[in-house]
Amino acid sequence: MEEQMNIQNFLELVPQPGFCVRDGKILYTNQAAQALMLKPGQEIGPLLQTGNDEYRDLQDGQLYLSLGIAGMTHNAVVTRTEDVDLFLLEPDADVEEFRSMGLISMELRKPLMHVISNSQQLLEQTESADLDAASRMNQGLSQLLRLVCNLSDVSRYREISHGETRDICSFLEELLEKAKTMISDNGMHLSWELPREAIPCIIDSEQIERALWNLISNALKFLPKNGSIHVRLIRRGQRLHLTVADSGSGIAEQVKQSVFQRYLRQPGIEDSRFGLGLGMVIVRTVAANHGGTVLIDSNGNAGTRVTMTLSIRQNTESKLQSPVFRPDYTGGWDHALLELSDCLPPTKYREL
Repeated sequence: MEEQMNIQNFLELVPQPGFCVRDGKILYTNQAAQALMLKPGQEIGPLLQTGNDEYRDLQDGQLYLSLGIAGMTHNAVVTRTEDVDLFLLEPDADVEEFRSMGLISMELRKPLMHVISNSQQLLEQTESADLDAASRMNQGLSQLLRLVCNLSDVSRYREISHGETRDICSFLEELLEKAKTMISDNGMHLSWELPREAIPCIIDSEQIERALWNLISNALKFLPKNGSIHVRLIRRGQRLHLTVADSGSGIAEQVKQSVFQRYLRQPGIEDSRFGLGLGMVIVRTVAANHGGTVLIDSNGNAGTRVTMTLSIRQNTESKLQSPVFRPDYTGGWDHALLELSDCLPPTKYREL
């Protein structure tokens, strides 16, 4: 009862709609949720647009899913406690603000690409004694470009824009082979388990790639020396579960509370590894676009495990299609070098 009262008091303090659920029914709503016509006694099941199975199986951690309320889609973060489940709906995004962010990032991208190009030309003429400094400069430019790309794509990835039918197993294996080559020199270990059979499904390959790179990058930031990352893809009916588990230090409780939110960095967290949180926003947006959810929980006694679920959507013709042509979001630079720029040694950036 005391825990329930604490949750009710908490809900009244948060500005966004929130409510708690027990035994499949809404137990308590705050004023913002009441404005959406949510009320105690209402069944939660009919409201779930994505994450029905994931919510049913939730044991620990935080789950990101979508709700259908009054004909509108609302994204929410669910935290399961011993007594009740706490639902916090994502605050209404200011569309114009994110559109402005995208426009600003596009303007930043133009001069940045010129600087990177000139930097590469200078690197080719640099004496060996100055290679380390030049490499660090290239790495820093890659980090800036990644940030610019994330700023623009958080708003751009609102839906699947380039759906194509691909074998997701071979697609992921190609990316993981690339990642393993990149991080092996760092003493980090990357392993994976993928189904042996092909699983053709409709995906936005750029979005899935960005989500995977972000999950691997986040794991690498918190790995100790000789740490390990294990990626696993399993099929359960018409759903795919893509899990990235690491042997790192885990996510602090105060960070978990805001890990899915846009542009939010918890006050008092001075560790630069947390960044702006755009990576996890991209991950959960990509999952939602593919009819899935994201669950963050602990990896046994240490480390973090992030599971992104995807709905298997297939073309009625059941034919694999060639990758859809689209402009490269990096401007032609190596995707792995860009996406892992916060984790790799500067020596990797002697050639972009």
